[in-house]
Amino acid sequence: IRFFLPSKKTLTINGKSKKIIGMRINDKKDINKIVLNKFLLLVFWFIIKSRYFILSPPVMPHGIKNNSDKTARLLVMFPKINPQREAVENHKTSPGIPEKYVSIREKMEPFEFAPGIMRYDMVGDFSGAKSSYFSELNFSPGSDAPNHYHPHHEESMYCLEGKLNAVYLEENNIELNAGDMFTAEVEARHGCNNPFDGKGTLLAIHCVLNPPPRVECD
Repeated sequence: IRFFLPSKKTLTINGKSKKIIGMRINDKKDINKIVLNKFLLLVFWFIIKSRYFILSPPVMPHGIKNNSDKTARLLVMFPKINPQREAVENHKTSPGIPEKYVSIREKMEPFEFAPGIMRYDMVGDFSGAKSSYFSELNFSPGSDAPNHYHPHHEESMYCLEGKLNAVYLEENNIELNAGDMFTAEVEARHGCNNPFDGKGTLLAIHCVLNPPPRVECD
């Protein structure tokens, strides 16, 4: 898949032509950054693979195209309901991966979140986010993440691979298969564990910055 963060001397936004009003070049690393009114754009296009996480800050034009002959699955998360969207045309891009806003899973180091659970923090303030936090958790057979709740925000959990067992409110045995997802509301007890024979992978999606406030419970 090609992921676009486009730019050009003029862009058409909602049918109106916008001109670049200035260029900010601090060093060679910034050569591909431009300022368009209040828009900060990157002129890159690049190939994304499985386990790439892309952050698109507010008012940054972006897009995606599937150039393969196979169906590609893309998970998209917004930190608020009904986000506004504007079409951007007349963009031009150059190949390359920006240093910021892109997290490449194979280049990241995990840490042990709990016994038998390795976690990758993929999106957060370290990648330029202001209101989103993504992490990938790999559950070995028999591993168990502590049950908890969040006092001020909801959390969505997506089973990416394998099988996992979810905890939600008073229910302690909700089987999650790859592609299943559930959301725990504010102050809702939840958790996840792996009583199965194979590894399970979970994406934890928060609409707040890291670290998300949490309270452990039974």
